Amino acid sequence: MAQVTALSPLGTPGVPYAFAAKVAAAVYVARGAILLWETSHWAGQTMYFEATMLAAVGSVLARLRDTTADSVVANSTLETAAAAATRLRSSGLTLVDGHEYRPEYGKAAGDSGTGYAGRWIGI
Repeated sequence: MAQVTALSPLGTPGVPYAFAAKVAAAVYVARGAILLWETSHWAGQTMYFEATMLAAVGSVLARLRDTTADSVVANSTLETAAAAATRLRSSGLTLVDGHEYRPEYGKAAGDSGTGYAGRWIGI
């Protein structure tokens, strides 16, 4: 996904070559139901985001969006380059009581794949 671009002109005497990686930004789409988080229903459990995906080209991503706050849930982003369907799980999440959440899937330009399922689970 990264492209390398030279920042210094080639052949300039005494000027070291500087390089910076340009990473294509991923584009996400919302898929799946919007779920309301109610802390009282999950007392004593740690919450995780789980997604099953496969990458045909490059890599694919999934994340959990807090639609109430219009922000991505910290530590929820998952990524795979596996060509076979792979289930991934985030680290423990902090969700806000009364907020609504929805899975999103993404890829960078030129990448392709499939997202089969995205959900939160309590353990």
